[in-house]
Amino acid sequence: MRAIVNKSTAMGVKTNKKKFCNFSDEQKFIGFVWNAHRKTVRLPEGKIKERIGQIAEFLQEGRSFSYGDVETLVGRMNHILYMLTHLNSLYRWLKSWVHHRALRPPPQDALKDLHLWKETLKNFEETQIICWGDPVDIKWVGDASTKFGIGVLIGDFWAQFKILNPERKEQAISLLETVAIRLGLIMAISLESRAGKTLIVDTDNTTSEACVNNKKSRGTQQPIGLSQPPFALPATPEDIHEFCTWAGRGPSSGNKPILATTLTKYLCGLRAWHVFHNQEYPALLDKKTALLLKSSAKLDAMEIAQDLATLDTALVTFWGCARLSELTYKSHHLTTSGGVGVLKQDVTWGLNKEWARITLREAKTAIPGTLQFIKVDWIPNCLCPVAALERLAKSCQHPTGPLFGFQVQNSRTALTRYMLTACIGEVWRDLGQPTLTGHLFRVGGALFRHAMGVSPTDICAAGRWVSNCYKLYIQEYSPGEMDDTIEFLTLLDEAWCA
Repeated sequence: MRAIVNKSTAMGVKTNKKKFCNFSDEQKFIGFVWNAHRKTVRLPEGKIKERIGQIAEFLQEGRSFSYGDVETLVGRMNHILYMLTHLNSLYRWLKSWVHHRALRPPPQDALKDLHLWKETLKNFEETQIICWGDPVDIKWVGDASTKFGIGVLIGDFWAQFKILNPERKEQAISLLETVAIRLGLIMAISLESRAGKTLIVDTDNTTSEACVNNKKSRGTQQPIGLSQPPFALPATPEDIHEFCTWAGRGPSSGNKPILATTLTKYLCGLRAWHVFHNQEYPALLDKKTALLLKSSAKLDAMEIAQDLATLDTALVTFWGCARLSELTYKSHHLTTSGGVGVLKQDVTWGLNKEWARITLREAKTAIPGTLQFIKVDWIPNCLCPVAALERLAKSCQHPTGPLFGFQVQNSRTALTRYMLTACIGEVWRDLGQPTLTGHLFRVGGALFRHAMGVSPTDICAAGRWVSNCYKLYIQEYSPGEMDDTIEFLTLLDEAWCA
């Protein structure tokens, strides 16, 4: 510290040479003490006993707690998060709350983690949690089909692997490259065995990358452990059960499962193969597969209904220059006796349904106690917002039910903002536009009106703007972009109505 003071004085910065103290080995921060010499952290004096007492309250049998109680506990324990990372269960508990004033008992996973916290804090002194040093680069370069083979570079170390006998064609290239990846990982574990070390992995070999990502190769030989081999016929009960959970809506079905109707056809094909080859079909699976197909069909119907409701809500949001928060609901569990949000009875229809008007009771910019309205007009196009509202109203069976939702049998599910953005986000990611947000419906509605020559007064009336802030969304389009947009809408309408 004295050297720093002398340097500051030499640079012309007035520094008191007497009023300073040297750096100590331990520095106190909010919630923990850092020892720079041993590179460890510990809790301040008395904090451990205080935290144990706070955790003990949550471990009492029969106790229930509010959202605020759990949030306070998590906030206090966050100061030692870098020492003990078992807070995921408490965060899951917080996210499961709908009404924050409701009292709820701790779930089992939270109780398990709290017991672990309590027992660990009883013997806790200090821990070393920060791994220092630069990250290590791991790279795979080359190609197994060449004479060079594949090179593995780990920091300053390297290794080269190649086929001893290149004339042998039965060795799958993808298998050899996957073996090289496994060897590289073994080398990294051997060279950098310190827990928590940062590793930067890179490869220029797309074949190996695709093989690992897809868990299968295009060759005749599949790498062991990367992909489960297909079952052989005649099928066993375990084969058919695993096939149903993989193709349907089981835990390993992936992001795009097969519809229940298609899965039923596949199972009929399996049964026909057994009959044709005089093999016995596992009859014990009939009840189990029927139950799996029934549950998959129910989820299929819910997903299709949700997709249609999401489309109609997006159309109304775009043409009405509305905010998603104004049309969606805070909870998807709403009774038919009314709830917060737009209800079926809040829609007023014009003559011959040439227009429709939605009453908003809790608009973002409305004065408390006043109403705002969203008006949409009928257009001769498949993207007509009035037709979308009509479909939503027909699916809602009760006049005080949530308008923007979907019906599955006798149950009405209201669309929340998260449900809507998650469904639309999948479409945007498939189109290569993962950065788009739900606010662009409101912005896009204003942009489209401006491009079509609508006056600023009408744009402000549609978006309920009382100032010139709408100009933030306005931009000019070239005649070519206008022609492309109109042509695209025409083609879309022709394809929809074909």
